[in-house]
Amino acid sequence: MEEQKAYEQAAECITHGVELGDSGFMEDAMLEFQKGLLLTPDDPFIYTNIGVALVRLGRHDSGIQAHKIAIKLAPSLAVAHFNFGCALQQTGDPISALDEFYVARKLDESDPEIQRSIDQLIRDIGHTFRFYQASRGR
Repeated sequence: MEEQKAYEQAAECITHGVELGDSGFMEDAMLEFQKGLLLTPDDPFIYTNIGVALVRLGRHDSGIQAHKIAIKLAPSLAVAHFNFGCALQQTGDPISALDEFYVARKLDESDPEIQRSIDQLIRDIGHTFRFYQASRGR
């Protein structure tokens, strides 16, 4: 029962943190995510949100590490791969970002945002994409 209550409270922290982050209050969002992490230290949703917040705060290496933890905790969580791909793209690694977007799409084919991100990234990297396809056997 207490574990369920902890997850419910952590979910509230995530929701509030996302709202704060969407309003531009990233430091406050991080505080909410950290509260949630104390409640449920094995929750991949908290780690992927921490990753997003850290990247937005310019703490790219820490953000990428948080995304890696989220994926390690839940390898089949599409949003974790998608958010990791966004972080990689923002930190100048579009090829690895594309790999993560493809994993996310394979895990959740119903999310149109994933395909839009793939299409946009392919347009952005242009001729490099042909090299990517050849190197990945796609």
